[in-house]
Amino acid sequence: MRSLFPPNSVPKRFRSGPGAEARPAGQHRRGAGGDQSDRTRGGPMVLEPDPNVVRELIHRYEALTAPDGPREDPSTPTRIEGIVYTLRVLTGTGDESKALSAARGLVSGPGGGRRR
Repeated sequence: MRSLFPPNSVPKRFRSGPGAEARPAGQHRRGAGGDQSDRTRGGPMVLEPDPNVVRELIHRYEALTAPDGPREDPSTPTRIEGIVYTLRVLTGTGDESKALSAARGLVSGPGGGRRR
């Protein structure tokens, strides 16, 4: 198969195959085993979710699970499941109640209560 790139146009560090730089399994350019503490200042990188996104997800969850919420709509359980999954991923928790609690904490915590 013909390459889309002219010969030697791809930097050596991105090449694979014959002539590529060989490393032992699990070794990356900056260390072993995926340790990324040397790539950031002060330790491993932690991403924080946008409080506005978390606030919107909580609002949608509460609207769908309210006693007078849209129960006849067949897509409601799927939508709730998607919101809960997203909150679990954003908060790093594995349980619905823990995810909701952590999400509410993110929104009400320092810097989370403001709207942009």
